[in-house]
Amino acid sequence: MAAEPTKPEPRAGAGDLRRVPGLEDFSKNAPLAPLFEKSDPKKDPQWSSEVLSEIAVQQLKALALAMEKAGAPDAEAVSELVGKDYVSGPFRPSVGEVHRDSALVVRRASAEVAPAALTSATFADGLAALTSIYPDGTEVHTKFKITRVATRENTAETVSYVQSGAQTPWGIAQQSATWTCHWKATAKVRPPLPTKIEVAGYEEVLPLKSLEAPSSWLARHPRFHLHFTLTSASWLKRSKTAGKRGSI
Repeated sequence: MAAEPTKPEPRAGAGDLRRVPGLEDFSKNAPLAPLFEKSDPKKDPQWSSEVLSEIAVQQLKALALAMEKAGAPDAEAVSELVGKDYVSGPFRPSVGEVHRDSALVVRRASAEVAPAALTSATFADGLAALTSIYPDGTEVHTKFKITRVATRENTAETVSYVQSGAQTPWGIAQQSATWTCHWKATAKVRPPLPTKIEVAGYEEVLPLKSLEAPSSWLARHPRFHLHFTLTSASWLKRSKTAGKRGSI
């Protein structure tokens, strides 16, 4: 009589707790069931901040992708990522120069209070203003890092560190800020959507076109030329190593 084939172990799904293959599934054990229920943030009201954080991460990732796409963000698609009653000031506020040298310039947000300028209909314009600082930039990357989450009955607040940058012909341009996002959920709006974003600590660092100077100087002095060498074979590294040994 042929033995019945063994049934494959069920695959773990997102948010599921599966037993280790070969061991008993204790999640169905009556005394332990409440503990397994609490391990799911969506079923434990005391973990509401973790649930919101997960939702906020996905929403902010969608904003990052909109900024990274070539060309202007899709206004209709981006407007779906915020509430219909969304209103906020600009993402790139008025800036003032705080540092300049031969290689780069640093600008920071001025003390002026930015008026409410963005709505759900013009939200894409706010994102486009951010990427406008590197019109010739390629390989745009935007990252959000949530640092604080606070929840209430139907509203919530997240504080995120935002950094965006791109490769330009003269070097890497980047900008950073802190975004405080106000979220709202209703019976008709799930998941929660941002209704307001407050920007603080905005700063942008831009490379200057004067970085072309070394190339022009080399063109005028042909006896000097660039030479590529691996870091491990660098004469400078070898000279420092030799100097430590006292043999230079």
